[in-house]
Amino acid sequence: MDDSQASSHGPVTHEFTLSPMETSSSDIILSATHDNEFVHISMQPSQNEIRSPCDICCVVDTSGSMSDSAEIQNDKNEHYGLSQLDLVKHALKTIINSLQDQDRLSLISFSDKATILFKLAAMNEAGKTKALDKVEKLRVRTGL
Repeated sequence: MDDSQASSHGPVTHEFTLSPMETSSSDIILSATHDNEFVHISMQPSQNEIRSPCDICCVVDTSGSMSDSAEIQNDKNEHYGLSQLDLVKHALKTIINSLQDQDRLSLISFSDKATILFKLAAMNEAGKTKALDKVEKLRVRTGL
């Protein structure tokens, strides 16, 4: 297929064959797989490496627009009953659960004003529990 040909999803600019692969070096492990139209690429640090602790501050929009439906951007405009804030909360939970004990996280929400929900704290078991509780309680602020 060349650039002038089109598929049901629009013009095809490049066509190639992707075979499952895995490569490693002393720094990272890289793997790639494909499933129909999607390519999944993952990188993992070497298991022997100790990473430096990190401080992360998550700032979350809780204004009225975050209650908007999170639509799949395809020709069907599919709805799954999730809001924009639901997706953000899921991402925050993923971040929190991937942190190590020496990492620290804080959480700030904003709508018409900013509010510190969770001050910078170590993400040990107790810290993660508190952070996840704050994320779960996030709500869209309307009428302020």
